[in-house]
Amino acid sequence: MRFLLLAILAATASLAHAQRMGEGLWLNVDYTYTQFSYKEPNLTQKGALPGIRGDIGLGLFDNFGLTVGGEYRDGNLKYDGASFNGTNTKVVTTDYMSDTYLLANLMYGPINFYGGVGKREWLNNINGSYRRRMFTDYYPAGIIINRGGFYIKGE
Repeated sequence: MRFLLLAILAATASLAHAQRMGEGLWLNVDYTYTQFSYKEPNLTQKGALPGIRGDIGLGLFDNFGLTVGGEYRDGNLKYDGASFNGTNTKVVTTDYMSDTYLLANLMYGPINFYGGVGKREWLNNINGSYRRRMFTDYYPAGIIINRGGFYIKGE
């Protein structure tokens, strides 16, 4: 399923930013780069996760719209913690994350404030130790600042 979504989003990449957000219907397809950091007692995971994000939105009023979308990130994280049997381990993981979400957007020129509901899947694969898949409901809230075809997102 996640590979099908990725293939669909990659195939529509040429349609990226077909229309400005807030004007009727819009489609965004973006390549992303996420700097990731996760901590639990006695372990940390950090690293970069490149990915792809796609969404489709509908402007309902001048500065208000709804967005449905998803994001897939895949990469290697540096794991520093204990293995399943308790020995200290420092390895590189083969993790991926995927999100699906529904957002409400308040748009003011190049600035977009958003909030909504989503579901996140994280396959946490510590090579040689364990593999776990976590599903999390989450409530994203953040800001996106668009400038010249690039954006910065804080969530």
